[in-house]
Amino acid sequence: MKKTKILSLIMVLALCLSAMAALSIGSSATNVNVAEGKTVNAGNGQTPTGLTDGSTAGYFDLGHWAAENEGTPYGLEGTCYVEIDLGENTEIGAINVVNLVDSGRIYKWEAYATTDNTADVSTWTKIGEKTNDDVSTAKGTTVTFEKMTARYVRVYGTYHNQNVGYHINEVFIYDEYQEKELTWPDTMTVSPAFVGGTGLENWRGANVLIFTASTYNEDLATIGAKITEGTYSVKYVVKDETTGDVYTISKYAFDHDDKACWADANGKNAWGNFEIDTLNNLFRLVASDYQIPLTADHTYSITGEITENGAVKYNIVMAEGKVFSALAANLGKADQAPAEGYEAPHYYDEIAPVDPPVVDPDVPVDPPVVDPDPDIPVAGDATALIAVLAVVALFGAAVVSKKVFVK
Repeated sequence: MKKTKILSLIMVLALCLSAMAALSIGSSATNVNVAEGKTVNAGNGQTPTGLTDGSTAGYFDLGHWAAENEGTPYGLEGTCYVEIDLGENTEIGAINVVNLVDSGRIYKWEAYATTDNTADVSTWTKIGEKTNDDVSTAKGTTVTFEKMTARYVRVYGTYHNQNVGYHINEVFIYDEYQEKELTWPDTMTVSPAFVGGTGLENWRGANVLIFTASTYNEDLATIGAKITEGTYSVKYVVKDETTGDVYTISKYAFDHDDKACWADANGKNAWGNFEIDTLNNLFRLVASDYQIPLTADHTYSITGEITENGAVKYNIVMAEGKVFSALAANLGKADQAPAEGYEAPHYYDEIAPVDPPVVDPDVPVDPPVVDPDPDIPVAGDATALIAVLAVVALFGAAVVSKKVFVK
């Protein structure tokens, strides 16, 4: 009788563990961006770039949302839209649209979805819209809706308070969405800008790394202001990916002198040698001021951190697959005299490339030790552990069952 009770308990435990493993494996995670990397087409016939790369850096101009000098939107009859092809019919439940963040810009939009993009858009399902006068932010506007199956999603630009142009930085489409809590440190993801996407420019005789950046917790203007006032400090590590040489910069001159700041004729904002162009969300790192050599045909990456009172607020990382390219055509001015009156601040650490380790060819190198019985890997949600325990429980049940019923 006791053995039968033990068998029943083991069987119940095994079934529970198996169910837990199945739920853990089968459940869908929230905030999965099903649009990332997907094809985008624009109503104006252009091919948008960067609208589904997962980064809010950079923007695409959709064209006119209204006729010149008129405030009446073209709406669904116009070409001011982008269409995202998810590749196959996909379950979706939320959309987030990030517009250009600059100088109090206000954008409005409408979004529609369908499984057949040959059908008239009037038959598509409206999944969301922004109709308020909230100023655009780096977080954009997120709208959740009843889950549906769709392959094509269109976002129409319906209003912009400053002119008839319309700009989108990124479109996120989620299967399921849960509001993200602000956790620190955040990540600042860097992508090279301009010069064919290589991110290298020469101006006034100095080589400059130019990049866009995306964050979640704060917009770039806020970060730039805190750098200016000294609340935030910045540290960069520039790496020559071709040679492996590393250069560290951790001292900065944050002032508003128009020469030291490289402010341009359009009056765009800049902070010392860590500048931000709020119109295009651009940062500039003046490599020449820190004696960082940029060599033609080499590639470079930057990492680093932004801190407040010693605590890391942002980890600076390169976007996946991105590097800065020092094209020969962009390095030809490095020996020219700077513009009259310009004095480079030269706030930099003593820089020395990192030497590779010395290897003695006469000293044998022991092969790596391989553990014949490695630990069982455990997934972040304990899925693997639950599955293993379920198997063990079932095996135990089988053994006890054999002893009970065979005997």
